[in-house]
Amino acid sequence: LFDQRRYREALTLALSTTMQFPDLPGARELRIKMSDQFQALFLDGKADNLGPIAALALFYEFKDLTPIGPDGDRMIRKLANRLVAFDLLDPATELLAHQVENRNLIGSSRAKIAADLAAIYLMDKRPEDALRTISETRQTGLDDELRLERRLLEAAAHMELQRYGHAIELLEGMNDQRALDLLAEVHWRSRTWGPAGRALQRTLPSAGQPLTVQQAQTAVRAAVAFRLDGDRDGLIALRRDYTSGMANTDQADTFDLLTGSAEVSSTKLTDTIRALADTSTANAFVGSLKQRFGGAGGQP
Repeated sequence: LFDQRRYREALTLALSTTMQFPDLPGARELRIKMSDQFQALFLDGKADNLGPIAALALFYEFKDLTPIGPDGDRMIRKLANRLVAFDLLDPATELLAHQVENRNLIGSSRAKIAADLAAIYLMDKRPEDALRTISETRQTGLDDELRLERRLLEAAAHMELQRYGHAIELLEGMNDQRALDLLAEVHWRSRTWGPAGRALQRTLPSAGQPLTVQQAQTAVRAAVAFRLDGDRDGLIALRRDYTSGMANTDQADTFDLLTGSAEVSSTKLTDTIRALADTSTANAFVGSLKQRFGGAGGQP
């Protein structure tokens, strides 16, 4: 039955047999084989031919077969990743929340799964839950990358709650590109235009390099911020360093206008800000959260 992909029938039959005839010869071997088959479904990818909802239902029906320790943790994380890839955020959060709250996780496993859970909460626009999850799973001895991830998630949650001061405090002094992007967005949202312009400029590559579409949009955002702050020196430096890099982009004319000496009307600035609203570094950060789970998926 298992080889025919009739997984539920195979596991149900094996479970029923071991429960009704626990002392029969071969019962122990059958229980071991049943556990191995369950692990093969969710660790080795055999359940990938099922839809995500069907896979989740199968997991819950036989969840008592989940192994203790790292293999069990990895199994649940893989299933949650698949749910997120199909934008099934509610069942993914339920799965990971149970893992964080009820399983006796070892070492940094709880903090790692909590970071996944907090990331999904942010994707689902639930920053309070993200903060609570990070706060309740603090521990020492985490590796540098995991500590960084958790700090970024905490800062992003504060930003979504408009607690900009808390977010800035967490991010200032960090040189990681993700932290620089997030700090720039916090300053932009809090309308502290001078720091926003400088933070945005710090996220750009070295002077003279061609800019990508997203980098060109960031350069324009920096120019808007310097304009709103009245920082003429910032505009001059931005123009000097990035005019050549902006030359072949769709934003070249806007950048030239904003960084030039001519006056720019408040209407033009407002229109530019509105046009850039959907290209913010916060959206880039949300995109990075999706990449954490293998990208956005499709239809269940």
